[in-house]
Amino acid sequence: MRRAAFGLLLLAWLLVLVKIAAPQLTQAFQPDGDLAADMLLVNQLHADGYLFTGHYSRFGFNHPGPSFIYMNALFEQIGAAVGMPRANAWFLSSLAFNFGFLLLIAWATARLFERRLSLAALAAVVPLSILLGSTLANFWMPYRLVLPFAAFFLTVVLVAARGTRFLPLAMALACLLIHGYVTMPVFTLPLVLLATLFQLWQTDWRLAPHGRWLLIALGIGALFLLPLVLDSLVSPQPNLQRILETQSHLAGAEHPTLAESLAYALSYWQATLLFLVPAALAFLLRVRRISRADRRLLLYAIALAALVSVLFVLYHLTVPRPLHPFMGSYYQGVPLAITVLLLYVALCSLPRPGASALLAGALLVWLSTLQIQLMAPREDIRELGDFLASHSGQRVVLDYPEGGEPFWITAGGLLLYLKDKGVDACIARPDLDFLYTPKGVCREKADVRLQRADQCAPGCLVTSGGLALAPAVPRQGG
Repeated sequence: MRRAAFGLLLLAWLLVLVKIAAPQLTQAFQPDGDLAADMLLVNQLHADGYLFTGHYSRFGFNHPGPSFIYMNALFEQIGAAVGMPRANAWFLSSLAFNFGFLLLIAWATARLFERRLSLAALAAVVPLSILLGSTLANFWMPYRLVLPFAAFFLTVVLVAARGTRFLPLAMALACLLIHGYVTMPVFTLPLVLLATLFQLWQTDWRLAPHGRWLLIALGIGALFLLPLVLDSLVSPQPNLQRILETQSHLAGAEHPTLAESLAYALSYWQATLLFLVPAALAFLLRVRRISRADRRLLLYAIALAALVSVLFVLYHLTVPRPLHPFMGSYYQGVPLAITVLLLYVALCSLPRPGASALLAGALLVWLSTLQIQLMAPREDIRELGDFLASHSGQRVVLDYPEGGEPFWITAGGLLLYLKDKGVDACIARPDLDFLYTPKGVCREKADVRLQRADQCAPGCLVTSGGLALAPAVPRQGG
């Protein structure tokens, strides 16, 4: 009976997530900005047969590894098999990815307390779906790091509390996070090392019980390190070199104060209060029914959360101002994990398991009412791209003005649109190869220029949505 209820709840949860994500999975739009930049990386993967770097950074490099790009490329193939446009397939990739991590968080929570995956574990994790909402299907990299970091946090507690047999999983999650975001070594590898040393200390520093798991973890680390090494061997300007140069250039930038960094960290806890506070109250109400062993495990998790928070605050004293919300979004995984743990132990202390099913059902009803924000259709990209495809010669060289207008967002979408239509196109910005890929930039003189429609009349070639294409003029200083 419990197994059937578990299966029904799992299926209902998946169906509700698909229901709220359906508009994103089916809407017609032209990719731009970050999505276009990442899709250009998939184009590079198809052209070269390999890819060694990840998502671009606005600081002039790519994040360390291609794991997320390979995953999206796989879902492009899955989407194509059922007639789904490649851009929509990226939403499907994110939804499947995040649902998998929700299940992993539920499993890790149950294993931490030496229990099986159950209704209580699912009920404790469903609130995360509500807190994250439509971002569960969003492709943007800052959103995709939140649940993996929560899962990583829990696996580190598992290593410390339950043994090094969980070390390979912790290492795999750490490496995945590092591939996605360049600062992740600071927030992952020290925690993995600390948990491992804690286990070694508990066994009087004997390696024999841990040797197999240590070797597997090191092998996983080497596998994820391989793209960075290969890129350093084959690339004229290795990505690692760019990362190190950027770090040295940013050293003299203005940094946040301690108060600003503390407020920044607290903002992620505030975003979780909707369920963190009720979970804490439920725990306090049931604390006498919760075993001492379970309370000790919660203390481990809270101590680790405090350590991560200190690291987070100290690290953000060293980064350039301003502190954008997306820069630290992964850190929200810590209060999310604490919320799950508090709610789980409270539910497990109840005499009847029906409370978990009732809570999960009510939360799924709530989840089903969420509204999502759709992508801008960007019909201007399609119209401008169609004009270039039909009126240009064999090659199109684009450029755009310097200044405050975010032309790079549209330029990336236009470049992707042209390449997907088989047009040989590039952007005359060789310094932006990290953004548009090496095959998407060139040193040639531009023959067409993207700009505001009101700034090129009457010499516009074509206009759409306030943007226009005009004959190119030399850039200042270029």
